[in-house]
Amino acid sequence: RSEAPARDRGWQMGQNNAKLDQLKREAKAKFNRRELTMIKSTFTDLALRSTGKSISKVAFLRRFPLPGILGERLFSVFGTDESGGISWPQFMIGMGYVLRGTDDEKNELVFKMHDLQGKGRVGHEDLTMMLYSMAAIRIRSPNSRAILSEEDEMMMTEEQAEALLKDAFKSEEAKGREKHLDNESFVCWLKRHPEIREVVEGVFWGITDTSVVASEYAKMRQILKSKKKRSGKPQPEVKKQNGTGRPTPLQLSCTKCNANIDVSYDMTTGEPIEADTMRYCIVCGMSLERKRSRGTAATYQEGYLNKIGHRFRQLVQRWFVIRNGFLHEFHNPKDVDVACSTFLPGCFVEAVSERDKAKMKYGLEIILAEEPRKSRILYAESIEDRDRWIRAVREHAISGAPWEEYERLEELGVGRFSSVICAEHKRSKVKYAMKIIEKVNIDEKEQQALHTEIAVLRMLRHPNILSLKHVFETRRQIFIVTNLVSGGDLFEKLDKVKVFDEKKSQEIMGKLLGVVLYLHSRGVVHRDLKPENILITKGENFGIVLGDFGLSQFAGPHQIMTLACGTPAYVAPEVWIMEGYDSQVDLWSLGVILYLFLSGRLPFNGKDKKELQQHTLHSKLNFNHKIWENISKDAIDLTSKLLEKDPRKRLTAKQALQHPWLKKKVEPEPLNVGECGASK
Repeated sequence: RSEAPARDRGWQMGQNNAKLDQLKREAKAKFNRRELTMIKSTFTDLALRSTGKSISKVAFLRRFPLPGILGERLFSVFGTDESGGISWPQFMIGMGYVLRGTDDEKNELVFKMHDLQGKGRVGHEDLTMMLYSMAAIRIRSPNSRAILSEEDEMMMTEEQAEALLKDAFKSEEAKGREKHLDNESFVCWLKRHPEIREVVEGVFWGITDTSVVASEYAKMRQILKSKKKRSGKPQPEVKKQNGTGRPTPLQLSCTKCNANIDVSYDMTTGEPIEADTMRYCIVCGMSLERKRSRGTAATYQEGYLNKIGHRFRQLVQRWFVIRNGFLHEFHNPKDVDVACSTFLPGCFVEAVSERDKAKMKYGLEIILAEEPRKSRILYAESIEDRDRWIRAVREHAISGAPWEEYERLEELGVGRFSSVICAEHKRSKVKYAMKIIEKVNIDEKEQQALHTEIAVLRMLRHPNILSLKHVFETRRQIFIVTNLVSGGDLFEKLDKVKVFDEKKSQEIMGKLLGVVLYLHSRGVVHRDLKPENILITKGENFGIVLGDFGLSQFAGPHQIMTLACGTPAYVAPEVWIMEGYDSQVDLWSLGVILYLFLSGRLPFNGKDKKELQQHTLHSKLNFNHKIWENISKDAIDLTSKLLEKDPRKRLTAKQALQHPWLKKKVEPEPLNVGECGASK
């Protein structure tokens, strides 16, 4: 009997695998041979950057960079295997929907992405989070070597996102119904705003770009072959000579001015005779090569390199092309089929330290991942040729240290695997805080947390939240540049003054609740709110800036999280219970902070972690200390409602901002703090 459930589970797993294989075959039938080769090459490249045989979330979102919860949902609708990654069948099925799906299939995929609660409908909160994430999409600035820069152009403003949101629910508001869209209403809205679907489809640009060929000569061969196939009649052969002693000219058309350009080729070798004419339009000067969207490196590099063959482990020569952020490998310059493609952003390249004497070549190593080490080693014929390839790879990989743009000043602090320095921007002379993370010191989970922290900061623009300026990356370090807040943190301030009066507490708590409302509306849960993570500006009338998003998480409305994290004294009861929690944990933390502001002590304490847990779960909230005699009833009421043990009864950020205590004007009163002091 005990074996029966196991057999049932095995049968169900077999059924699921059979269905997956069937869907994969249907997806593959939508593509031709060349396109399938390119899709498989993309999967292999991303899997190499991941642990195991599937694609990790970090690798997936690096290649298909949708910000915030928009990217999280794209990853989830592709489906994940038992390792938490995307397997080859799931990737192939997803490509079939995104690149070759019918309108109905594509609309269904976008609907699933927006249905954050899995209820078969898109709520107002769902669409708000997704549109705000869409407003964080950036078009990379070509003037910076940074991965992310404040100079990047935004694709959509938040005002435009709010207009789209209003348009989506205007019919529901007119009818007085609950604010949600079923599949039919959502598709109608999508048809009015096709740019929503185009955003999702746009990140898959170039996956099946069959215009990628080894050379212009190969492109001409491809065009002639396709013309011959369409006409059904044999075309006259292109002769090597045209009677004038020069190769027969072939014609290209400039994509900008539509001028027809004659290009001469040696039809035996495939080499262009007039290279300048081939590469640039003689009318407008634009490159004849198809360019990617703004922000992509413009350097075009092609030529022979050597590599070690997989089968016989001998040195073989191959033709390589760097174009639009990819390193494409061909067997020779006449090829139209890509043998292998490597997505360069996220890669690092270094010269092999010494010349390989056995092969008599000069090596360059393209590093895809460090742990475990995954890389490609290619060999050039000379040092000059190798260095030229290294420069081209680095430009397309968008990697490099920040020292061309910033000057290093004094050190501000040192952590377990990072340090923070003050750095001055060379052009503007403005000082910033630069966090330098040593990648060798962080494990896979910490890498995921760092990726989330950068992704969160990337999409936030709020006066009371740390502002991201630039992100740089080298093989061994990541540099995160933010605005410099030089007044220390709120705990240090509280430790000096012991308590804040009601007026100051009201001012700070109003700002913190506004920040949390802003975060939650964008699908971000901080999960580590405490005075140590709240930076302050200098002066008596100091301002606050929330930082340290290392434990933050993207989450939809009422989405349940399970990872127990945070600082114990500020952790909500539902986290201790280990049965799942949602964004309401941030409101509990604010309740602890408010209690600390007004009394100088924590609401629940203990000699150790276990005792603290028991008090948090079972002890009643106490306002009996004499310091509470001078605190208004409204302040005590808000504190108690934020420290409600049942998260369903706890105030939300929006409700808390409507509380009478935050609405009324509070006059500062002298307080007798006695022996009270902030407890860290």
